[in-house]
Amino acid sequence: MRYKAVFLNLVLLCTGCVVSSGPDNLPTPAKATDLSSFSGCYLNRSSADSAAQTHFLTNSIWPGQMLDHAAIDAVRVEALPGNKLMVSAFTDHEVVQQQTFVAGEDFEFQSGQIVLPAKLIGSGAREPGNVFIGAMRSATRIGIDEQGQGYVQETTAIAGTAFLVIPVAGKVNETTRFEMSPDPCEQNQSAPIK
Repeated sequence: MRYKAVFLNLVLLCTGCVVSSGPDNLPTPAKATDLSSFSGCYLNRSSADSAAQTHFLTNSIWPGQMLDHAAIDAVRVEALPGNKLMVSAFTDHEVVQQQTFVAGEDFEFQSGQIVLPAKLIGSGAREPGNVFIGAMRSATRIGIDEQGQGYVQETTAIAGTAFLVIPVAGKVNETTRFEMSPDPCEQNQSAPIK
């Protein structure tokens, strides 16, 4: 009997874990036929933020850059000729960050959504106490819903092992909404770009 229990525990350990989760209320994408559908001013802070969890649109657009995301009020998107988007971040009606993104170079326009390049995140094996060895991949899509509001869908997939023997795979989908509001993007004409 004792050998059966040990064998059962080994089988359970070696079968691994597969996890998938996502939000219940996914937005219905608008039928965006070209990049001009994204033109507008979006509040930088997600419309559904709580005190425990805050999402900023600028963090998805400029990940890893030294920006004070919490201080940025809004993001303006302007479609330019040649499949380009000029994106400006505003704090107190002043532009604090601005960049032009080119379709086919900086992003892909697929099925009415802006698809940012996927990011490969390290394994975590170097962190003390981390039992996971493997890889994580993050993908981001930006779209407009049927109400004309913006949203960001971030998908993170992991594959690897825990404790060196347990195979682990999983995928997490997170959707964040950003409301359109023209007022925060009205620029002070005298204020230069910081």
